[in-house]
Amino acid sequence: MASSSYQKINSTSKPNHLFVAAIDFGTTYSGYAFSSTADWEKVHTNIWRGNKLVSPKAPTVVLLNPNQSFNSFGYNAEKAYGELVEEQPEDPGKPTYKDYYYFQNFKMKLHNTKNVTEGTIIEDIRGKPMQALIIFAYAIRELKNNLMEQLQKAFTDAKENDVLYVLTVPAIWDERAKLFMRKAAKKAGIDEEMLLIALEPEAASVFCQTLPFHIEDVGQKQLVKPGTQYMVADLGGGTADLTVHKRTENGKLRELWRASGGPWGGKNVNENFLQCITNIVTPKAMEKLRKTEMDDYLDLLEEIESKKKNVNVQKKSLTITVPLSVSECTSDETNYKTLEDAVAASTYSSSITVKKNKLTFMKNVLNELFEPIVEEIIKKMKDVFSHIESEIPYILLVGGFSECEIVREKIREQFPSKTIIAPLESGLIVLRGAVYYGHLPEPISVRCAPYTYGIQSWPPFDPLLHPRNKRVLINGEERCKDVFFKFVTIGDAIEPGCTKSQNFQILDTKQTSLECIVYISEEEDPEFVDTCTPLLKLSIPLKDFRGRGIVEIEESLIFGETELRIKARDHWSGMEYVVSKELATRI
Repeated sequence: MASSSYQKINSTSKPNHLFVAAIDFGTTYSGYAFSSTADWEKVHTNIWRGNKLVSPKAPTVVLLNPNQSFNSFGYNAEKAYGELVEEQPEDPGKPTYKDYYYFQNFKMKLHNTKNVTEGTIIEDIRGKPMQALIIFAYAIRELKNNLMEQLQKAFTDAKENDVLYVLTVPAIWDERAKLFMRKAAKKAGIDEEMLLIALEPEAASVFCQTLPFHIEDVGQKQLVKPGTQYMVADLGGGTADLTVHKRTENGKLRELWRASGGPWGGKNVNENFLQCITNIVTPKAMEKLRKTEMDDYLDLLEEIESKKKNVNVQKKSLTITVPLSVSECTSDETNYKTLEDAVAASTYSSSITVKKNKLTFMKNVLNELFEPIVEEIIKKMKDVFSHIESEIPYILLVGGFSECEIVREKIREQFPSKTIIAPLESGLIVLRGAVYYGHLPEPISVRCAPYTYGIQSWPPFDPLLHPRNKRVLINGEERCKDVFFKFVTIGDAIEPGCTKSQNFQILDTKQTSLECIVYISEEEDPEFVDTCTPLLKLSIPLKDFRGRGIVEIEESLIFGETELRIKARDHWSGMEYVVSKELATRI
């Protein structure tokens, strides 16, 4: 029978480097930042320029040519695609915009797909399929190349092998999504040995624990006091990511409750605004705008993104400037002669006014656009607080969506006894914190297991415990198949380097590899693996063991870090094996 053991080993060490560069790969916007080890507190960011916006982040948009080769990224991709849409090629054999591939908001695919694999498919704006790994890799590569260009402008002697990369991911992502991002980064040209994965709320927390920052309500001193407990609410474009940290006596952070959250990011509000306008002008008119005036359509999206941040509880109205082509498309595709006529005939006639090309949204409709998303976030925050016995007096708001005034105010209303901490440039806190994360030793002392982890085992069959349909005969002995052998329970407090080991006996000394699937579950004590989700398939290459007799391989899973690490060792020789991790699929 296999046996298990527990031990603590040293956490993974960071490779030698002269620079740390962080890539914050977001649902709607992505960016990068870097600093040198000699002056690590001085973080450099980039400026990206759109049609109307000047931003330290670029839209997470990828444009491919008809042959699926890379065309452009970010604002350049938006501009290029807009020009393609408006272009009418005279040569009927020349590709049109319909032949190109335009991807946006594709990061959410990793959240929405439970069993993401390297073969996972995503669809572009027109429904054309592509392998997700390729699109993610194109985006990361473009960010990396732009980053290296700016790095070498700031530090002329910088080389790529001098850079330690930090790639941020939501804390609510499972190991499959993290491994997918690691593989995408490798495909983008980043050396695996020079890549760290950082959880977004942890990066934000590290930033706020490291350097002074200006906030609206209280000073940084509140968060850096030993014993201080606070929630980090990372409200981004695609997801809301919540975790709770405690500042320990040694200056590190202890996670008090496992990361949780959901798809309640700012893009949902943008979509609500766009849907509201579409309802007024009709879907047919909006589709014509997209097909004939893509630049104007993108301008409208930028206008919504920019103006929504100014909505607050007291504000009685919000005015959005829409391109003149919106009115023209409405006139062409409907019975309405003007935009004013379309508004007057809509269900928003008493809550939205129009003057020339400006739509003014009254307070009641603004609440309708924001409240469903904000209420989900607040509901989840209350759920997290209900699981923690001690008082959590502070809430740290970070992420682009947290910059919306109405979001901050609604959270203050619901938690009047708590201090809401809202740093300036909240949308950059994760990015800058990820740079610090790369420079510092392991900043998190304890994390909570997000799942119950285990593997399949084959114990002797017990008719009093096991169902008959699980009984199998192995080497003449009755065994129970598919039994879940638990390593870690969901919610367990785990230090980085916490290791659980399992000994496997090699029955056939001629076999060339040992394979094992790691399973996860949100239950504390699952009985069988067929009720769990397959996470990773581990493959250990083996030497020729002929003439050795009994051969045992110790396989160790190392928990408590941002990624699950694996080690394998031959008991007899002491030899350690390289363990490959692949995304597992349900058989």
